[in-house]
Amino acid sequence: MSRERVLAAVENLVAHLRESGEADVGRRLESLAADFRADPRHGLTQLLGLFGGAGSFNDLVLHDDGVALHDENTELDQRRQQLHAALMDPELRRWLSSLGDE
Repeated sequence: MSRERVLAAVENLVAHLRESGEADVGRRLESLAADFRADPRHGLTQLLGLFGGAGSFNDLVLHDDGVALHDENTELDQRRQQLHAALMDPELRRWLSSLGDE
């Protein structure tokens, strides 16, 4: 299901961020995933908000002593794209619509 795809993408990102020394960012993503579980519509809005504007999650660059980590950033970009694709999945939108006005 599309909801599980979103949560799996977040988990993959969190694992990579922790491995790359960005545990604080990982905790923020875990918090947003918890929001998504509790209130999917609100959580979707919050997760999509990661991708917009200056200083957003899209701007995060992994580095070590000021040197960008090429392989780690390539992996981060792929995992970010997976999350974004999961959030934009029409199946997820249909599922949210099926929830009605709860």
